[in-house]
Amino acid sequence: MSNIKASKPSFVFGYWRPWKENANLIDSYLDYTKDTSLVKYGADTIGKYINQASKEQVLAIKNLEANVLGGLNIVNQTLNFINRNLDIQIEQQKLSNLLLHNIAELLRVPDSEKERQHSIELGVKFFVNASKDEDLYADALEELLKAESLMKQDYFVLHRLGCIFLYVEKYINPEKALEYFLRAAKYASVESDSNAAHLANVLTNNFNTVNSELNNSEEKIGLLVADSYDKAAFAAYVLGRFEEAANLQSKAMKYNNVTHNRFLLAKYQIRNNQISEAVNNLNICIDKEPIFALAIFKEIDFINEKEVLNLIDRKNNLIDSEIKDLIKKWKNIESIESENVINALYELFKKPFDEKISGYNTFLLKGEAVNSELDQLIQNINYLIEKTRKTNFATLKDYDIEEIVIELEKAKSLPIEKMQMVFKKWNTKVENDKLIIGSKTAGGIVFYLDSTGKHGLVFTEIDLGEAIWGGQGEIGAKGDGIADGSGMENTKKIVEHSSWYKQGFFSSKKTPAPTAARLCLESNHNGYNDWYLPTIKELSLIYKNIESNKFKHEYWSSTEEVRATPTAYAKISDRAWYFDFKNGRKGDGCKDCKGPGWVGAGKPGDPNIKKVLGIRYF
Repeated sequence: MSNIKASKPSFVFGYWRPWKENANLIDSYLDYTKDTSLVKYGADTIGKYINQASKEQVLAIKNLEANVLGGLNIVNQTLNFINRNLDIQIEQQKLSNLLLHNIAELLRVPDSEKERQHSIELGVKFFVNASKDEDLYADALEELLKAESLMKQDYFVLHRLGCIFLYVEKYINPEKALEYFLRAAKYASVESDSNAAHLANVLTNNFNTVNSELNNSEEKIGLLVADSYDKAAFAAYVLGRFEEAANLQSKAMKYNNVTHNRFLLAKYQIRNNQISEAVNNLNICIDKEPIFALAIFKEIDFINEKEVLNLIDRKNNLIDSEIKDLIKKWKNIESIESENVINALYELFKKPFDEKISGYNTFLLKGEAVNSELDQLIQNINYLIEKTRKTNFATLKDYDIEEIVIELEKAKSLPIEKMQMVFKKWNTKVENDKLIIGSKTAGGIVFYLDSTGKHGLVFTEIDLGEAIWGGQGEIGAKGDGIADGSGMENTKKIVEHSSWYKQGFFSSKKTPAPTAARLCLESNHNGYNDWYLPTIKELSLIYKNIESNKFKHEYWSSTEEVRATPTAYAKISDRAWYFDFKNGRKGDGCKDCKGPGWVGAGKPGDPNIKKVLGIRYF
């Protein structure tokens, strides 16, 4: 016998084989390599066959169904609706792959376990290939029974054996199928508990942690439990043991509470004379999935029961009543689409129950959405009416505003589509015509608004011309405010006293001179004739508030520069401020640098020539 002591293994190099004579370190490692390679090969191969199973299994079961239906009338009624050709589900195939692939992680498996794995591999392969040749079901059964003999608790093998005895015509044996499914459910239900030790954990002597391939697998094993109880219930039903069928289906519901399982429970309860319980479960099924109302008429167990038919009548009458109420609601919705929806709702009365439910829900949600949109739109219109009455507009007059308000009020009784058009039209107008800095109104561009927001200053969007500022300096222009009237006062003084040509030194005869002030005061720009020459502060405000590449010149103001010591002969200052829009600075220029009696536009290049902007208060 082996000379190795029976001590705890130490991972790979502790892979000792106590039953092998004269085992040593090298033998141990070679055994480990060989065994794990075989295990991985077996698991990968099984996984490959399982992944190919879906379409072929479905086709095979479809072919078998026709034969099974011929022998058992009660089975015929059941298979007609619940599609038992899909009982070996894709979910179980994935679960099978999960469980079998886990074998690749086992490090200590005896030869008997490898033999069992091999039998499972062959059994699955023959089961899949039986869709091509039904004789292979015999081989599948043989291999799976061999695997069962080696481990009677493998719920995967037990579940597959139950499927063969329930669906394969040659081997149909509901009694035996019931036994196998109950055993599969028994062992799988234990391992579906998160606190239980899984089969793979036991084989690897790892009782404390969940195997990596089985992480979060309790739910999947639970689905196999549910399917095992579901199939066991069907087998009991075929055997005429209706009370047992109902009890087993209740257990299936515990592990997988889906509408399909509840429907089958109601079916078995009807046969077990549990009428009220069955009707209650059918009511839940129909509420969750209306298609089951139609399924009832495909089950002989249901269509012969008066209480079930009464349930369908109540459900149908209820949905008809709800459709009528919905039609009334849509008639109250002012929408171009309402007529089409109402016609579609009337058509629902002719439809099957599930289509009534679907159509009703569709138009109910649509109606709620339209009403919600309508409520929001009316709120928006009310807000726009209020805003229109309070907004200061650039071009709209009071009578325009009143017309807008009247039209918006009328729009609230229009169909929603037309209401949206009216709201959009005036909302755009109001937003674009607000009186703000930069708005065009009152003949010019707004650069200042007073505290009311309704009045302010505009300036001409073009130059009114070029001029030397003043005349002979006889009248001072000292005002320097913003919208305080000083600009207009200065302008009038300059025009009245200093904007004239004199014919000679001793002559009293004079003619108008085109000074900056006169250019403004006598302008009729954009239909307004009250333009005046801005003060230096007003020019500065234009520069600050209006961004434009258009104004890049020097502009005269109506504000004169007051010197501390004017010349002896001058009664007032002979210089005035101008504003340079190129750099944002003010400068001073000579009112009349050509001497007494000369005022004019000057010649091109004359440094005293400045541009003129007019402003007005509105």
